[in-house]
Order: sequence, then C-alpha cells, then structure tokens
Amino acid sequence: MAGGTVRQQSWRVAGLDCPDCVALVERSAREVPGVLEAHAELATGRLTATIDEATFAPDALLAATAEAATEVARAAEAAQP
Repeated sequence: MAGGTVRQQSWRVAGLDCPDCVALVERSAREVPGVLEAHAELATGRLTATIDEATFAPDALLAATAEAATEVARAAEAAQP
C-alpha cells in the first residue's frame, strides 16, 4: 500500500534495444522500494514507473537499471563467437 503521493515518472534508458533488455529492466525496477509498477518500452527506450514518493529513492532505481543493462551487455558479449 502506498504511504505518500503516488505518481508516474519516466526515464530514458540507454541500451534498451531487445525484448530481453526490456524484461530485465522492468523486473529490476519493480524490485526497487517505492516502485509500484514499471513498464519499459522498446520502441521509445523509456521506462515509466508508478512511484510512491514517500519510499522511492531515485538513486536506487538508477543503480538497479544500470546493473540490469550491464547484465544484458555481458550476456550479449558471451553469446558472440
């Protein structure tokens, strides 16, 4: 349950260029405290989240999505012959 003001916010996500990236970024964002919903869009390269301002920490979201992008990049490199 939300404890503060609930609103939507969007961010541009660099490297959001495949369906697996979208799924990983969404999953990572949803694990951040204060993120109630998260949706990443491949076509626009944006993450939109519904956040509870009382518990949301932007730095935690940035760290989680950066880590997700790094994981996707590592997986892509490993897949190359």
